[in-house]
Amino acid sequence: MIAFLTKRPIAVLISFFALVLLGIVAGSMVPTSLLPDTDIPQINIRIQVPDQSAREIEQNITSPVRDAMRQLNSLDGIESASGEGSGDVQLIFTHGTDMSMAFIAVNEKVDMLMNRLPPGTARPLVTRVSVSDIPVFHLQVYDKSGNESPQRLADISSFVREIVRRRLEQSPEISMVDITGYTAPQVQLQPREEYLRTLGLTPGNLLNVFRENRISLGNVMVRDGHYRYYLKFVADLQDLDDIRQIPLQVNGRIFSLGELSDVSLNNAPATGAFYTDGHRAIDMAVIKQSAARMEDLQQSFRRLVAQFRQDYPELQFRVSQDQTALLNYSIGNLRQDLVLGGTLAFICMMVFIRKPGAAILVAITIPVSLVLSQLGFYLFGISFNVISLGGLILGLGMIIDNSIVVIDTITLHRQQGKSLEEASVTGPNEIIIPLISSVLTNCAVFVPLLFLSGLAGAIFFDQALSITIGIIASMLVSVLLLPPLFLLIHRLRPFHQEEKYQIPALVNVTGWYEKGIHWVFRHTTSTLVLVLTVMLAGTFCFVQIKKERLPPISRQELDVEIDWNGYTDPVTSNARIDSLLRPFKPYIQRYSVWTGVQQYLLSGMREMGANQARIYIDLKKSEYLPLLTEKLPQQAARRYPEALVEQHPSENAFDAVFADRRPPLILEISEKDSRTMPPVRRSEAFRRQLGYLLPGIPIAPIAHQQRLVLRTNTELASLYGVSLPDLNNTLSNALKPLYVDNFQGAKELVPIVITAREYPSLQELLIQTMVKGKKDQLYPLSTFVTSSLDEDYRLITAGKQGEYYPIRLEVANAENVLKKLEDKVVKHNREFSITLAGSYFDNQALIRQMSFILLISVVLLYFILSVQFESLLQPLFILAELPVAILGAFIFLYAAGSSLNLMSMIGIVIMSGLVINDSILKIDAINSYRRQGVPLIEAIHLGGLRRLKPMVMISLSTVGALLPTLFMRDLGSELQKPLSLTLLGGMTLGLLVSLFFVPLLYWLIYRRQETDKTL
Repeated sequence: MIAFLTKRPIAVLISFFALVLLGIVAGSMVPTSLLPDTDIPQINIRIQVPDQSAREIEQNITSPVRDAMRQLNSLDGIESASGEGSGDVQLIFTHGTDMSMAFIAVNEKVDMLMNRLPPGTARPLVTRVSVSDIPVFHLQVYDKSGNESPQRLADISSFVREIVRRRLEQSPEISMVDITGYTAPQVQLQPREEYLRTLGLTPGNLLNVFRENRISLGNVMVRDGHYRYYLKFVADLQDLDDIRQIPLQVNGRIFSLGELSDVSLNNAPATGAFYTDGHRAIDMAVIKQSAARMEDLQQSFRRLVAQFRQDYPELQFRVSQDQTALLNYSIGNLRQDLVLGGTLAFICMMVFIRKPGAAILVAITIPVSLVLSQLGFYLFGISFNVISLGGLILGLGMIIDNSIVVIDTITLHRQQGKSLEEASVTGPNEIIIPLISSVLTNCAVFVPLLFLSGLAGAIFFDQALSITIGIIASMLVSVLLLPPLFLLIHRLRPFHQEEKYQIPALVNVTGWYEKGIHWVFRHTTSTLVLVLTVMLAGTFCFVQIKKERLPPISRQELDVEIDWNGYTDPVTSNARIDSLLRPFKPYIQRYSVWTGVQQYLLSGMREMGANQARIYIDLKKSEYLPLLTEKLPQQAARRYPEALVEQHPSENAFDAVFADRRPPLILEISEKDSRTMPPVRRSEAFRRQLGYLLPGIPIAPIAHQQRLVLRTNTELASLYGVSLPDLNNTLSNALKPLYVDNFQGAKELVPIVITAREYPSLQELLIQTMVKGKKDQLYPLSTFVTSSLDEDYRLITAGKQGEYYPIRLEVANAENVLKKLEDKVVKHNREFSITLAGSYFDNQALIRQMSFILLISVVLLYFILSVQFESLLQPLFILAELPVAILGAFIFLYAAGSSLNLMSMIGIVIMSGLVINDSILKIDAINSYRRQGVPLIEAIHLGGLRRLKPMVMISLSTVGALLPTLFMRDLGSELQKPLSLTLLGGMTLGLLVSLFFVPLLYWLIYRRQETDKTL
């Protein structure tokens, strides 16, 4: 086929030009995103039951829901948390699960469960966790002049909800706008209790009278001949005066509502608030439409915000937590890495090829292969993201490798005196089998990785596919385009003329190689000892190196979650946070504070309680992050010792998919027999004992809350003729507002409520609130109700095995701490049932899985090499290079201060396919010389010289392509850095092993056969 193509060079050029155009068009249609399009295998079930305690929700609702979900297919884990008035069940599925079908199955289970739940329970809300649910922007609005009066805040709230949100949601790229921090209007009826008592009424009776006098017939259908009509009876309330004039009949007399209560329009009591840089504000989380392009959303959103700022200059519109900035920065730097890597690879290649014409021919394959790769991306539905672009950077060296081998082989045949046409055909034909074998070995290591489950599979699929597409595109360009192009160019410029333009030799690689190979063969024992020493050093580094899930990513954004472990109103909570952050203000660029219960619909912050707060901190420099993460919890513990403080990087799309926020070790403690949470005091005592055992490791206080327990004396109530329903209703009416009705305000429905009178203490409320007994006699509630303090957990947590309380341990050396816990806590504890969990165990499972994948890849490599060489022995020479290269990679990781993580282990698997390419070419050349009758030692020497420059060029060009990723600070480059270090270490030592150690093994094995032939 190559002979045919060399006779039709123009046809080949036109065909590839057409493919390049297709690739450019396809590239413009490939979407750009931060991460691959992957499902997050998680479904949440949200339970809302107002006015019920955490224990009641756990026993009556959360536990039955959890039990019903255990039978779901592909369910990997289940966790639940029940709090005051709400509960959440989190279902974790195995990666690769069809989440659409899982979502349907969960909803079916919930529907079947409804008959078993307490009457009146609202259906639990089932939601899928998706990357698209993460807000792309946060838009914050507040008054520029600093006016934070209730009326001004109400005006801004109405403006944001009615104008800003609607204009944003009209954009086709925006799915919804989630809001918090706003105030809602409320018509409040304050009963005139003294006057009501003279009428024999209580505030509760007022509600009943109001409802009796506000009869609504709803919609009534009437027939008029052949026509049917719906009649709607309405009594519209237009303003406060209409409400005050509502007539009520009490004991045969007519009163207006205004006579029985004070009517006013106010803001509903705030249970939470939002602040940005100390200003009371409203926060809007902008959610992207799942099918929208990020570039289009960015342009549309910025245009709208600019218009808002122009139209409403009295308001401050601030954009925060911009996810598109992370996308643009990461993708831009990776594209820059691609250009710089290609340039460095080209420079390395020029130093060895020394002929500008040949070097330019090789360089042509880089853009052509990359453009053709874009066509592959489009056909396979891959987006440009930090994973796929990282794969192209890794494959850049391999893209050049194939071209170097083809051009070097053609040039070698020309130097042997063959004609231009003959060299252009025989050269590629000679190396096409080892070239295909090399490509197959590269792809072979990716095949097992494509079937990885979990996090590794989610990360690696796009990367493996992008590298494979790049390698195949490069092979097609090298074999089909380069020979005709070489022939065409050298017809225009004769081969001998190119010798005049050679670059002077900068490095005498041949001389160094000959000295090295002669030393190795003269000192075989020393060489073997040296290799053994390197392997021992690599083993030591493997033992010492830190093992973790993912490499650390530089951040300058931090989320801090605080539970005050006691009720705190939103204003006080913000004041506390402001005092905590005051010493760090010089390091902070901006910050936002959420206090109390939030009003979001989708955000995880909707689960915040009244005594909780969250802080988002954007630092001026990422270098300030260690200072803040160390000092802020210390200051919080010193000022508020009962508070629980958790810190983690601000969430982005990458964290949603890949981050594991669990600490390295978690102790899940529960009662031995009942699998329920132990009493708070016993858990606190166990926590203190654990602190003595593990000094220096911070252990957070037990998250609990104090409760007021009201007890009713039913016998005394019966004696005085007070019914329990009346007692409960009176107590409920005194403690919380009563919803009455709605009236249509100017822009929205406004609720009407009867507000409870405020008392200085609960005891005062019980004394002054009356309940009717026999003969309508009024008695204070304190006669029948007593109160006492109690404490319980703020959240009731549970898993597949039942309830437990988690004690989190943030430790640097999890292995040593785990051994101490197993020896001194788990084995000898007779009080609790203790289960050990945490990210440490996930990381160990990940290492075992990747080790098994590496073993499968090596077996596949052996099969491919055995077929190529028709030998069961020679593949072992080549694969003997792998242990040294892998241990060399550990040395590089340890020396660079990196860790053994998922990315570095993926690098080891990739490197296993790359590093043996040099040895494949060398063994093939040695075998070729031996088939020609050349003696063994001479064949080894000639084969080494023949493949020396291609081997060195291939390794150096790969190193040059990877170098830029080591010096960039964006998400994509830092994610690829351990992978690049692994490849650099493995390929550097692998090159030395291929040049010197593999020939030595070849000679040690075959010298006896050579001696027998001589005899």
